[in-house]
Amino acid sequence: MRIVFILSGARIQDGSTKSFLILLDGVVKAGHECMVILPGKGALFDYLTNKSIKVKCLSYRFNASDIGKTRVDQIQNWIKWKRRQFINYIASYRLLNICKQFIPDIIHSNTSINNIGFLVAKRLEIPHITHIREYGDIDFNKSIHNIDFQLNYKMNFSIAITKSIASYRKLCNDNFAVIYNGICGEDEIRFNHQKKSYFLYVGRVQMTKGIKDLIVAYIDYSKMVCNPLPLFIAGDYNFTEGKQLRDELVIRLDKANLGHNVIWLGEVSNIGKYMYDATVTVIPSYNEAFGRVMPEAITNGCLVIGRDSAGTKEQFDNGLELSSGEIGLRFKDNAELTKHLYDVSCNGIEFYYPMIRRGQSVIKKIYTREKYISSILKFYNKVNKYGKH
Repeated sequence: MRIVFILSGARIQDGSTKSFLILLDGVVKAGHECMVILPGKGALFDYLTNKSIKVKCLSYRFNASDIGKTRVDQIQNWIKWKRRQFINYIASYRLLNICKQFIPDIIHSNTSINNIGFLVAKRLEIPHITHIREYGDIDFNKSIHNIDFQLNYKMNFSIAITKSIASYRKLCNDNFAVIYNGICGEDEIRFNHQKKSYFLYVGRVQMTKGIKDLIVAYIDYSKMVCNPLPLFIAGDYNFTEGKQLRDELVIRLDKANLGHNVIWLGEVSNIGKYMYDATVTVIPSYNEAFGRVMPEAITNGCLVIGRDSAGTKEQFDNGLELSSGEIGLRFKDNAELTKHLYDVSCNGIEFYYPMIRRGQSVIKKIYTREKYISSILKFYNKVNKYGKH
């Protein structure tokens, strides 16, 4: 098969990009010819070029608008979207010409927040796959335009990364599958008995990721112990909301005399090493579509504390079903999060080794690269047969 992939960004550290690269590697090894479309150059463009993958850059934007709180916000967001819509129509025309030369069997959009792949597949009357990796509204405060029409179009096929996403988007026909992201190879699961004493947060510094709740809980926990474990923050931030939030949290920590206890690492390339050494990885995000950080941490032998909601909850539930025990510590509010931080400090990480091991047994069953690729290829064959009709 010939497959064109449409990516929503060119950042190599994004979770959606990590999952895509695993997918791409498996598809290429299976003998399929691939082309990747990016919205700009950067590290990902260089990486793909070095791998001898056909890659082209077009100028296109998210097919989505921020959800405004006021009428003025809504009007401004609508105007911005109309501009993006115009840019995307130009990009889709350029993509159409590229596809006429490449002649793909399938166009696969790596997220649901871009629509140029769908527009071109519709024009060429070939199958389109929408990989639904986000809710849109409840996780990123964005309204994805015409998403229901796209998902229900006769030649569109959908991959939802969780059952929760599939339910949220009301996917109920035969044109979809729930396929969990591949995290690691079966031989990459590891465990460090010589843990270092620190809590770890991995993710962007933004409100939807729940980092403010974590800082508040950490301050409360620190009042309960003599020597609180340090907290490492591994994640970048934008220079609008992110910087303002970070500055606010730094002030809170300084007032609590804990500024020296929280280490702001920024974006980290070797995050697996930090997880491997950490006592705990905390996942306070409110509505993760999947929540890649959780299985990555467990793969690296790290205990997880996670919010019992959305994709994180689904991973906990999968673990409970498949291993007959909890694979991490769930929390619903700050009081529970604070208690978990306190309990881990008092009990010692060795107390939770059986929980970590159960989590790793679940990784082997449903979150490996091998399982991910085989499920994707099976879905491709189904889509391709439909396209030949």
